[in-house]
Amino acid sequence: MKVKIIEIERSGYDPYEDKIFSFSILAKLENERLVWIRDEKPFDLRAYIGKIVDLLIWISYMNKINSINKYNDKENIKNPIIKAKYLGKYNIPEKWNQCNGFKLKKEKFAIEYDGMIFLITQSDFERQGIEINKGDEIIFQAAGLDLIAWLPINEK
Repeated sequence: MKVKIIEIERSGYDPYEDKIFSFSILAKLENERLVWIRDEKPFDLRAYIGKIVDLLIWISYMNKINSINKYNDKENIKNPIIKAKYLGKYNIPEKWNQCNGFKLKKEKFAIEYDGMIFLITQSDFERQGIEINKGDEIIFQAAGLDLIAWLPINEK
């Protein structure tokens, strides 16, 4: 999905080795929503602040929500409340296996939120006793969003 990188903060740093272990990325999604995304590889996208990049994001499940309070939905950018359609098994597009120096398993589970695809772990829901089927609408609070892979957008 395409996002605009607004800000990047260093979140994990070892002063003895002078090494950064992780970043927190404030990004604006295609639907204009702001979210924080963890970059624990780290890819270090600081050169892309203010630019649009293509990201593959994993959402970690936190807990089920029965309804959305509009204020909390938009204000909570670290642990957002997500209302999405469960897509079931999802084939990761080939472009993600040709970037960032690693190979992803071809099939994951995914949700669609405002036309954007996010990867999820189905077992996170199963451990909570929540049965989800393809096409189901699910509302949950995310424990966080994690950057899995990224590609630059060619600007002309």
